[in-house]
Amino acid sequence: MDKLDREDKMNRKLLTLVITSLFLLNALIVAVGVSAAEEKEKIETQVAQEVNDWNDLDDVRNDLGGVYVLMADLDEDTSGYNQLVDTQDGWNPIENFAGTFYGNGYKISDLYIDRNETSHVGLFGSIENGSEVTELGLLDVHVKGKISVGGLVGTNYGGTVSKSFTVGNVSGKSYHIGGLVGANNNGTVSKSFVAGKVSGGSNAGGLVGHNSGSLATVENSYTNAGVSGYFWIGGLVGKNDKGTITTSYSSGGVGGQIEGGLVGWNDGLVLDSYWDNGTAEIDTSDGELGPGTPLKTNEMTGEAAPNNMDSFDFEAIWETVEKDDVDADKDGYPILQDLSREEQVKHAYPVEDDVEAPEINIPGFTSSSLLLAVIICVTFYHKKRQNITGK
Repeated sequence: MDKLDREDKMNRKLLTLVITSLFLLNALIVAVGVSAAEEKEKIETQVAQEVNDWNDLDDVRNDLGGVYVLMADLDEDTSGYNQLVDTQDGWNPIENFAGTFYGNGYKISDLYIDRNETSHVGLFGSIENGSEVTELGLLDVHVKGKISVGGLVGTNYGGTVSKSFTVGNVSGKSYHIGGLVGANNNGTVSKSFVAGKVSGGSNAGGLVGHNSGSLATVENSYTNAGVSGYFWIGGLVGKNDKGTITTSYSSGGVGGQIEGGLVGWNDGLVLDSYWDNGTAEIDTSDGELGPGTPLKTNEMTGEAAPNNMDSFDFEAIWETVEKDDVDADKDGYPILQDLSREEQVKHAYPVEDDVEAPEINIPGFTSSSLLLAVIICVTFYHKKRQNITGK
C-alpha cells in the first residue's frame, strides 16, 4: 500500500470518527434538550393547591413548600371563619412558609389576630428564603402581636412579597412592627401599599418595621397610614438597617420620640423616595433619622406628581389620580398600575388624622430624660462603629 492509499484510508477513518462523534453529540444535545424541556414542563405543570375558604388556607401549614392559588375572596362569611379566626386569639399565623402563594387578585377580609405575647405575627408568621407571596390584598385587618408583627407577614427571611396590600390596623407591644411586613430580613418587598394605622414600641413603619441586611429591599411601594410609637418610627419604614429603599413614598402622619417622615432611622441606602411633610408634620427629613425628599401635598398629588416625583416611572409602574378622573373625587397620590385601581383610589387622598407619640410611662423617667438617654446610646453606638469600621 503506497503512501497516498494510507493517507486516504486514514482520512476516511478520521471522517468516520468525526461523523460518529457529531452523531453522538447531537444525540446528547437532543437528550439534554428533552430532559430540560421535560423539567420545564414539570415545573410549569406543577399542581397548585386551590384555596377556596379558611379551611384550605389553614391547610397551607401542612405543606409549607407547596404552591397555592387563592380562588375566591375570603371574609367573615366564608366557611371556616368561626372556627379559625373568630376566636379569642384569632387566626394562628402560618410559620416557616417556604412555598409560593398566589393571591390571584383576590382579597382576604376581616383577618383578626390578638396575640400580644407572640412573636412573628401576621397572616403568615414567617416566610423563608426563596418563598413568594404575591397578588394578595388584605382588607379590614386587626392584627396584634409582640415582636415582628405585620398585617401580611411577621418576618420575611429572604422571601419576596409583591403586588400586595393591607388595609386596617396593625399593632405590636415591642419592636419590628409594619403594616405589611414586620421584619424584612434580606427579603424583598415590592409594588405594595398599606393604608390604615400602625403602632408599636420601636422600629415601626407604615409598610415595614425593620428593613435589615444588605439584600433587604423595599421598592416601588407606598403607604397612606398613620404610624405611631416611641423610637425609630417612620412613615414607610421604621428602621432601615443596611437595607435599600428606592422609588417609594409615604403620605400619612407620623408620631414618635424619634421619627422620620419616610424612615425613622437609617443606616442603609434610600434613593428616589419621598414623603409628605404636610401630613407627617415633621419639619425636616435630613440626616440619619429621616432620609428622603419632603414634598408638599399639592406637589405629590394629581397631575403635579410626575413633575415633582420625577424618579418614578409613570409609564410602566405608577399612575396618577386626578380630580377629572371618573373614579376620583379629587387629586390623589400616585398609585401602582399592577394593583387594583378601585381599591387604591379609595385610599389615595390625604388623611387628616393627627398622629402623636405615646407618652412614656416608666417610673423615674420622663419622656425627655429617656429620649436623651436613647440619643446618648445611639451616639455611642455610632462612635464605636466608626472606630471599628472607619465609616
